[in-house]
Amino acid sequence: MTEKITSWWSSPNALKEIAVVAEPKANQNSATALDIVFVYENELVKQLPDTGPKWFQTRGQWQQLYPQQFEWISLQVPPGQQVKQVTLPKRVNEAQYIVGFANYLTEQGQYPVNLTPLTQVQIRLQADRIEVVEIK
Repeated sequence: MTEKITSWWSSPNALKEIAVVAEPKANQNSATALDIVFVYENELVKQLPDTGPKWFQTRGQWQQLYPQQFEWISLQVPPGQQVKQVTLPKRVNEAQYIVGFANYLTEQGQYPVNLTPLTQVQIRLQADRIEVVEIK
């Protein structure tokens, strides 16, 4: 009898690729700070800030308190520009949760976006909000 052998370990997320596109009038025609945060311990997910501005105010403290439990990629994207492929961290497959925080001027754009279940992602920075689209 032949048994199918499956891997005992699989990635807790599906992410393989991220691209970022800022529309010409993104963030009320201002460069947008965008952090993509990779959380390696589930316990920290519930403690994450609930808006982009709160994240940007406290990220230094997070780094001091939890230097091994998470990391982030910081981007500054001017209106009308794009990042065709964001370089992902080496530990991306270990991330329990992946979230994007944008430092938008308007409230609609300040909420975090969950990237964990997505594979190929395009983050669109619009005039007043952030949109996430899975590229097939």
